[in-house]
Amino acid sequence: MTAQLARLAQRIFDELEKVNLAIQRAQRGWNDFQDSGNDLFLDSVALSLQSAYNGIEVILGLIARDVDRHQPKGDRWHQTLLEQMTDAIEGTRPAVISAESYQALNEFRGFRHVARHLYAFELDSERIAQMMELLEPTFTPICEELKAFAHFLLARISG
Repeated sequence: MTAQLARLAQRIFDELEKVNLAIQRAQRGWNDFQDSGNDLFLDSVALSLQSAYNGIEVILGLIARDVDRHQPKGDRWHQTLLEQMTDAIEGTRPAVISAESYQALNEFRGFRHVARHLYAFELDSERIAQMMELLEPTFTPICEELKAFAHFLLARISG
């Protein structure tokens, strides 16, 4: 179990690096769109926003599998996973994300769903602009919460 928790903590750190890269790419694409007006940059932004959210969801799924030993299933599993991560499990783990992070991530979950099911040229630039405004205020605290959780795992190992 100790080795598994150490691997999970390292995987969290590794995935957070990828999330950070996706965020940087979204910001670069958004800046390029604003500078040029070329709507092809919006495709890149939408894909990068999806990637950032997906990276967080991968981390939460790993925690559900390796720590909680319960991964949600069914039509609403994405939302249920977010909800599961807001709850502490006595004797196992603290809450992984705050209620505020849940709300913010749920916004990105909804965006990801729409972006995955539309043609890129159907995406609404105003909606992408809203998501870009939420990007840093959403992902900065979530990434900090996930780093803190990885440190919790490492402390459990050494503790």
